[in-house]
Amino acid sequence: MEMLISENYRALNKGLHASNPGYGTSGSKRASDVERFAQKLNAQSILDYGCGKQTLGKALPHLPIIAYDPAIPELANPPMPADLVVCTDVLEHIEPELLENVLDDLKRLTIKGIFMVVSTCAAKKFLADGRNAHLIQQPSGWWLLKLMVRCDINQFQVSENEFSMFGLASRETVVQDVSQGDVSKKSDFIRAEHLNAEIDELTAWILKSKNTTRNPFNSKEKELDEINQRLIKLETKLTSTKPQKKLYKAKKVGSSKVG
Repeated sequence: MEMLISENYRALNKGLHASNPGYGTSGSKRASDVERFAQKLNAQSILDYGCGKQTLGKALPHLPIIAYDPAIPELANPPMPADLVVCTDVLEHIEPELLENVLDDLKRLTIKGIFMVVSTCAAKKFLADGRNAHLIQQPSGWWLLKLMVRCDINQFQVSENEFSMFGLASRETVVQDVSQGDVSKKSDFIRAEHLNAEIDELTAWILKSKNTTRNPFNSKEKELDEINQRLIKLETKLTSTKPQKKLYKAKKVGSSKVG
């Protein structure tokens, strides 16, 4: 198994958990979203990946939530895959050099769906070595591209300081199902692949200002509306596409900035 956290960083997190009662307690804020998505997926198991102080499980005691956090020794035993994986306010804390390992681990553990929330700004908390608790501070578009290659995004939402996403198990599962003999799915799968390419192109357009001072979401309502209209058109196409039914939505929240 690939390394997910260094021992030095584990010790720093242990110290922050002990010294700050509010650190690792945001899970409960997402309880209603998790419950709705679990119902939609008919999830029989839910993995709270990076559970911190386990507030999500405490908020939803009636759901089969498994607590896992590689930064907390007593919760660090490698978990089994789950129908729904929840990873909220976690990824921004990952050591940058280990992020790809963590994202691959999340993909491996997801059976049906995944719900993620990532902060895109600096934290108010700091580690004992002086670093900001959010080791990764990247815009929403950067995260979107990282996640699109690992799951089929059902819906994503962008706000000034946060990126959230509901995703379905990756298309590799669909390929396997098609290869097992359901010929009727093959043409739809090929069609979905073409639409995915169109969405990739749109995402690149959204991020075209990455290396310039111009930001297409920066108080430019007309351009944001244009993006939304293009996404709606793709959504209409994808709604009738099986087995990958993907609903992409760029919602205006707060100041409508990417990251």
